[in-house]
Amino acid sequence: MSCANKTITSGFTFVCNRTPKKGIVQNVRLINKSDIDYSATVFGTNPLVIESIVLNSGKSAFDFEGVKTLMNAKWNVVEKENAFDKVSHEVMVYCSDISPTTKTEIQSMINDSELVAIVENKERGVAGENAYEVYGYENGLVLAKDTAFDANEDGGLPMTLRSVEDMEENVVPYTFFKTDYDATKVLVDAL
Repeated sequence: MSCANKTITSGFTFVCNRTPKKGIVQNVRLINKSDIDYSATVFGTNPLVIESIVLNSGKSAFDFEGVKTLMNAKWNVVEKENAFDKVSHEVMVYCSDISPTTKTEIQSMINDSELVAIVENKERGVAGENAYEVYGYENGLVLAKDTAFDANEDGGLPMTLRSVEDMEENVVPYTFFKTDYDATKVLVDAL
């Protein structure tokens, strides 16, 4: 994206018969940032649309599942005084199993694993163009240091993955979309 693009080029209209749906599908795919073959990523004509992500040989994404509204995703603009403003990405996942195996994975996250998250919005758009977003694609997400386990809660562990301060992303979350919802879902499921 050009740094010179400081003007908007269109407006937004509210479509009365298509009110947006709130929330995300309670299944987030996490990928180790180092497992992505960045040279093989295919972008659409819109530079904020990823049409294909390729993982290094033998690597795969991992599913984190939740229920109701335990998981969420958001982003916000971070103002920089002497640099371009950045965008902080944040994905909340939930771990209902605190077994030794799960704790090993959490320990990897504590040690600053850099992760990329693919989130499915409940609001899919007309052809599925709004369904999938990619958080942390450029710089990765790490486990927030304020993550805490409280056995008096529900026995699970809510975890927040977010951009590292001063290493936020250059853009809002990328859209992951190829042709339509079904085609894109095939690509996401194949990771």
